[in-house]
Amino acid sequence: MAVTPPPLAFTRTPVHRGLIPSTSQAGLPASKPQVLWLGCSSSGFHETRPLGLETEELLVHRNIGNLFANHDLSTESSVEYALRILKVKHIVVCGHYGCKFVTPDQAEDSPTGPWLKSVVDLYDSLKPAVDRAASTPADCERIFAELNAWKQAQDLKSTPSVQEAVRERGLQVHAFMYDPVSEECWELAPKDKE
Repeated sequence: MAVTPPPLAFTRTPVHRGLIPSTSQAGLPASKPQVLWLGCSSSGFHETRPLGLETEELLVHRNIGNLFANHDLSTESSVEYALRILKVKHIVVCGHYGCKFVTPDQAEDSPTGPWLKSVVDLYDSLKPAVDRAASTPADCERIFAELNAWKQAQDLKSTPSVQEAVRERGLQVHAFMYDPVSEECWELAPKDKE
């Protein structure tokens, strides 16, 4: 199977209240989560704010760099529980700008090196293209943070259990980016090739 190269430019659609309808707004009790939120442990981001969901409507899992990689039993267990027991309707992978874990210069010999190997590998494979697309080091970091969130969402979409949930009940997988400066959250979609 051919691997689609990751995009270097995304359309950013603001995440707004109602993107994922709240079950409590429909007059139903929010008795179980309908969203699995995979976020970064350093984001300090309150997940319910942009979506307007109640806390009970999300199952939140955090790790360094919002990674779905490295055969991490904790993340894989959260995904399987959300899919098979809770039958969530959405999975959100949310990265954030300014993440100190997901940077182009992530040191391989740091204590987080083994965990972030997939991040280092992703950057190494795309460095020339990212460097060409970025006009400043800050642009480079923003592009790379977006690539990482998008890549984690794509990795999730390639797992058999997620593919089954998409096929059988319409599960949606989203890649979001949070901007702590503007306090806005954006949904990422690859820009169409021209």
